[in-house]
Amino acid sequence: MPVHPNSLANLNPPVKPGEILNPNGKRTAGASVKEHWNTLARHNLCERELRVIAEDLSQPWARRIAAQRMLRAMESPDLADFDDELKALRDSGINTKVVKKLKTKTKTYTQNNEPVTETDREVELFDRSGADVDRIVHNTDGAPAQSMKVDGFIPIGVIEFVTPRMRGQIQDVEVTTLPPASEQ
Repeated sequence: MPVHPNSLANLNPPVKPGEILNPNGKRTAGASVKEHWNTLARHNLCERELRVIAEDLSQPWARRIAAQRMLRAMESPDLADFDDELKALRDSGINTKVVKKLKTKTKTYTQNNEPVTETDREVELFDRSGADVDRIVHNTDGAPAQSMKVDGFIPIGVIEFVTPRMRGQIQDVEVTTLPPASEQ
């Protein structure tokens, strides 16, 4: 069964090279922050200079946010500053900056009239790729072209993932409709 033309009427066509999606020239907040991020990156500022920008209330908000995000991407927290066992590991030469979360459970019980102590440790490590940097690269270079093939109806959840920014990036959507249940 062919797709009814009205079902495709409100879809945005793919973006053509050189086409301007924002004809009124209004910059979005994300575009402003990204512009400042790229400017700060081109100037190859050191951490101290980024801190001055991030804390200077006279700077434009987007420039301060870009500097703050750059500083956040460079953070290297260390839980060993708060835990004696991790401090001992750090002092022995182990890189404890990769530890994001440390959970220690100690239980003591009696076995054969002797106290026995068991310690369980749960360690979560940082994702060293950096989610902020991944988001910046994704939003700068764009998402890869996506396609999907859907048999039957398109559930609401599938439609909702198409954000306005993604509309021009989805290149191939093939919809096959099923006949109504009464005809099956």
